[in-house]
Amino acid sequence: MSRPKQVSSGQISSIISRFDSPRLLSEAPTSYFENDKGYLFPRLERAAMNQIYEGDATISRYALWAETVRDYILYASSLFEEGDTDGGKDLIIRAANSLSAFYEIQSCFDPDNLSSKG
Repeated sequence: MSRPKQVSSGQISSIISRFDSPRLLSEAPTSYFENDKGYLFPRLERAAMNQIYEGDATISRYALWAETVRDYILYASSLFEEGDTDGGKDLIIRAANSLSAFYEIQSCFDPDNLSSKG
């Protein structure tokens, strides 16, 4: 595996500060989203499989999955605004379920199982 890129704690803090806002900081995805709707769980699975085998693409695969979760939420928001509450709710539920799956997957990698201890 290649050496990870050097990132400072200041860079991370800056990113967190920028996004810790009650304002929406991303635009809803455009028409391409309809073509991506089936990719949420396959992207998470590819990232997790890459993590199992310590692949070089693990971080980028998780980043792509996280972007897809974000797009689901943003698109759901636009559906709510259009009055399609069923469509919006479906996307929010799927996004939440994928976050739950991510949490459970990461728990499998936790040698001390700290995530179950509260």
